[in-house]
Amino acid sequence: MIHRSMPTPSVPRWKRTLDQALRLARPGLDFQSSAGVDDLERLRSLCHELVADLPAAQRHVIGVTLLHARDRRDIQHLRAQLFDAIAHQLGERTARERLRRLDEALVG
Repeated sequence: MIHRSMPTPSVPRWKRTLDQALRLARPGLDFQSSAGVDDLERLRSLCHELVADLPAAQRHVIGVTLLHARDRRDIQHLRAQLFDAIAHQLGERTARERLRRLDEALVG
């Protein structure tokens, strides 16, 4: 009696193409230096401080976004969401003051 195992389906062509495109768009993503990782963690901590007094639901959404941030650009793209959340709860003036700290950290 001959038993044949079922062949494992290969990864679809569209998925392989997408993976290749993502690797080209973000070269060196898997090879971050420890200094880059420390910098990213510092920026994440700062963002958590900026929204510490917001309602839990808003903090959670921002926290999930921060968790998936891979580099400084991702944090920079989160700036508008941070501004909106803070301005909605505490006013635009407070949002501008808090985001000034983030802007300084992103530049420095």
